[in-house]
Amino acid sequence: GGWPIVEFENGNTVTMKPSDWQMMDGETVLAAVSQVPLRCAWAITIHKSQGMTLDSAVMDLKRTFAPGMGYVALSRVERLNGLYLTGVNERMFLVSDDAIRLDGELRAKSAEAVRQLAHDGAESFVQRQRAHEEDEFMQDELF
Repeated sequence: GGWPIVEFENGNTVTMKPSDWQMMDGETVLAAVSQVPLRCAWAITIHKSQGMTLDSAVMDLKRTFAPGMGYVALSRVERLNGLYLTGVNERMFLVSDDAIRLDGELRAKSAEAVRQLAHDGAESFVQRQRAHEEDEFMQDELF
């Protein structure tokens, strides 16, 4: 008794008992190790996790303080069944004013594009893109 019991993602449950290794020189034991074959886990900050994709994570979000931190943390995990929350607070879903403003602008532009598509068809987007490219070409000549 007293050995760690590990449930693996494939559903197997194993009692982890020590494994023994020896370094020998002929019949002479130079070194011996008896160790439970487990790797240590580690913790990282939300900021350090940016850009990572994780199969699973245990998160304590009770000390989140900046807008967007909760989103960054929660969006690291690929599947909901890989997410384990040990702490939450009312600030974990804060969103910055800039993000809310940008979201409003993007929604308005999207609605305008839907109206343009319905009214003028897809060709109007191609014409607008050509005009934009010509404007950029003209600006390049100025510099």
